[in-house]
Amino acid sequence: MEKEESSQSSTLRNDDNDNNTEADQPSETLPYVTTSEVLRQLNQNLQDLAPPGEEAYCKPRFELQKRLPDGSTIPASQADLSASDLQNKISQSAKFVSQLILSDRKIWAEQQRQSGNSLFQQGQYKAAMDIYLTCLVVKGSTTTTTAAASGQEETPDFEFLSQTLLPVLNNLAQCTLQLGMQKKTKDFCGIALEEITKVDDASDNNNNFDPIAVCKIHFKRAKAHRLTGHYSEARQDLNVSLSFVEKKEKALAEDTEEDDVDDSITSITSPFRQAIQKEFRHLEAAEKEARKNRQRQKKSMQRALASSKSAASNSESSGKSPAKTSGISVPKEPRKYSALRARKKVSVTDSSSTEDAQEDRMDVRDLSYWQYYWLVVARVAETLLILIGDDDEDEERTQQRQVQPTRREDRKTR
Repeated sequence: MEKEESSQSSTLRNDDNDNNTEADQPSETLPYVTTSEVLRQLNQNLQDLAPPGEEAYCKPRFELQKRLPDGSTIPASQADLSASDLQNKISQSAKFVSQLILSDRKIWAEQQRQSGNSLFQQGQYKAAMDIYLTCLVVKGSTTTTTAAASGQEETPDFEFLSQTLLPVLNNLAQCTLQLGMQKKTKDFCGIALEEITKVDDASDNNNNFDPIAVCKIHFKRAKAHRLTGHYSEARQDLNVSLSFVEKKEKALAEDTEEDDVDDSITSITSPFRQAIQKEFRHLEAAEKEARKNRQRQKKSMQRALASSKSAASNSESSGKSPAKTSGISVPKEPRKYSALRARKKVSVTDSSSTEDAQEDRMDVRDLSYWQYYWLVVARVAETLLILIGDDDEDEERTQQRQVQPTRREDRKTR
């Protein structure tokens, strides 16, 4: 299930044609003109024109710049260059396909698909994805002509959709899975299922798609859902994928002789059934781990809330702030002494004064604004009285100093 369409060993392979004629084989690929190729050619020509003795970093060269919303430009990254190349390829492919007739468009899309398959088999998923994307420009132009001639709504061509477009979308989904683009995987699978629904609604079940092809689409979307954490959607897609495997088994049982029914069915459907069961096991393991994570988070939140409540209650009863609350350490008060020198000996009176100051501070916290106002007024008045008292003491000291020399003069005269 996890391998690309063209590399499947199963007999049910709609994306490969072993009986292709030489006329159907791609004789020449479309010569794309990309931004990276233009820059490479320009820089190569500049290097050839530069003097031979000049250093490499001194030679002139071109580079792609990205314009920002404020009007300034910065050097484009490799991702920006790849996006520009893909945009050029798609626009050039659309212009080329618009000049072809309907039959030639189908042949060109099939050639592009085979080129993408060869790149995928070599492990070049990004390059294969770019080739597959060029095939999608043919999607809107391959519709049935009978419905258009009769004035009815045009419907997609069933043959082109089943043989070319569905394998391309399936391979695109696999490429994005290999590259870790799960969101794009779900988008490509959704496009494929929409096209299938359109054909089924228009044909009144006269044209039936291969159940294995639809099974692969649901399987890859289920894997993308699991990798993105959408476990319920992944389980739904896996159940649908398993139902299409059972549908294929019923179709094979009707077309196969009774003696060879079991062997032929198991040889065809057993790889897909095993892959689905393996994905179910991965999904169950992911769901179990998610439940454990939720329980851990719930327990940690309960412990944090319980510790904060107990710390708050203890602080209210003791009237002091807790040292630690819910594992968060409260910063301690700064030291009132130097760690490099010996501590000063504090007398009993100093310790009592510090304790009184601490008590005053604790009392100030509990005062109202009006009480705090009058407390400040009282302290200001007390400070003024102290200042006034200091002036009186200074006058007394000056008088004593004046009296002392007069006494000395009296002693000398005696």
